[in-house]
Amino acid sequence: MQSQRNSSIETLRILSMLMIISHHFIVLSQVKTLELPISVNKLFSDLLLRPGGKIGVTVFFLISAYFLCQETVNTKRNIKRIVALDAQMLFYSLSITFIFLILDYKLVSTTTIVQSFIPLISRMWWYPTSYIIFLLLSPFITVSLRRIGKKNHFNLVLIVSFLWGLIAGLLPKIYLDLSSQNMIIFCYLYILTSFYVWYLKPVSRRFSLTLIGLGLFLIWSNILVCSYLYQKTGSSLFLHLEDSFISHEWKLPVAFTAFGLFSLFVSFQYYSKSINVIAKCTFGVFLIHNHPVSSSFLSHTLFNMSNTFNRISYPLIAISIILLVFILCILIDLIRQQIFKITLDRHINYITAVIFNTLFVLKHRIQQLMYTHEL
Repeated sequence: MQSQRNSSIETLRILSMLMIISHHFIVLSQVKTLELPISVNKLFSDLLLRPGGKIGVTVFFLISAYFLCQETVNTKRNIKRIVALDAQMLFYSLSITFIFLILDYKLVSTTTIVQSFIPLISRMWWYPTSYIIFLLLSPFITVSLRRIGKKNHFNLVLIVSFLWGLIAGLLPKIYLDLSSQNMIIFCYLYILTSFYVWYLKPVSRRFSLTLIGLGLFLIWSNILVCSYLYQKTGSSLFLHLEDSFISHEWKLPVAFTAFGLFSLFVSFQYYSKSINVIAKCTFGVFLIHNHPVSSSFLSHTLFNMSNTFNRISYPLIAISIILLVFILCILIDLIRQQIFKITLDRHINYITAVIFNTLFVLKHRIQQLMYTHEL
C-alpha cells in the first residue's frame, strides 16, 4: 500500500503553482510595471506577484527532487512517470489547440498546431520537457552521486554553488552556460537537494524563515533601489537590473527563498485528503494556463489590466483573477483525471512494460553488435 503524502509538502506544491500563476498574471497583464514610478499597485505587482514565478518553479522541482533522491533507483518506474507526464502534455496540447481553433482560430498559429502533436520534443512547455529529460538521467545521476560519497558530493556542492550560486547567482547577465531554462538547472538543484537530504540534519524552522527573509530582502531591495534609480536617471541599465535577481531559477535570492520555503514546509507533518487531491492537479494547472494559446487568450482577457491597474481595487481584482484561473484549471484537470481513469490508467503498466522491454532488447542487441565487432 502506498504511503500517504505529507500534506504540508502538498500545500507547498499548491502555493508554488499559485506563485507561478501570479508571475504569469503580471507578465501578461499588458502593463509594464517595472517602468512605472513607485506606487501601491506597482509594489503589489513587482514585490509580491512578479517574484513568484522563478521561486515557484524552483520550489516545484525541489519537491520532486526531495522524493526522487529518497527512492531506490528504478528506471522502469521513471519510464512510467514519463508516459503519464507525456500523456497529460499531449492531452492538453491537442485539446486546448482544438478548442481554440473552433472558438478563435486567429490565436492559433501553424507552429502551435504542429507543436500540439509533439509537445514533448517541440518544447511547448519548457518545464515538463526538461523534467522528463532529467527523469531519464536521474537514475544514473543518483547512483553517481551515491558512489562518489559524502566528501566528493560536498566538494561538488561547493563548486556548483560557487559557479551558479555566487557568480551567476548574484551578478547580472552572467550565466556560465545556464543561459536558458533547461535540464542543467534541475541537475544543479538536485545536487544541492540530495546532499541536504542524505547527509545533513533538517534545518530549524528559524533558519528556514531566515533564508526566506534574506531571499525576499535581496529581491525586494534590488527592485526598489533600481526602480528609484530608473525613475531618477531614465537609464535603461537600472530597468534591466530591476528584476535581475528573479530572472532565473538559479539566482541566489530565488534559491534562498525557495530552499527556505521547502525546508519550512517539510518540517511540518499532517494529512488532508482535500489538499492532496488539489495538489495532484497542479501539473495540469501549469499545462492549461501556460499553453501558448491559453497565455495569448489570458493576456487579452482576464489578465489584461491596462484599464484596471490604476484602480484602488486592483490588488483585490488581481488576487481574484489568479484564484479564479487556479480553480478553473483544477476543475478541468479533475475531469481529465476521470477520463484517464477509464483510458490510459488502465493500460499504463502495459505501455510501460512494452517500452521498457523494447529498450532492454535494443540494449542487448547493441551489446551483441559491439561484442561481435570486438571479435
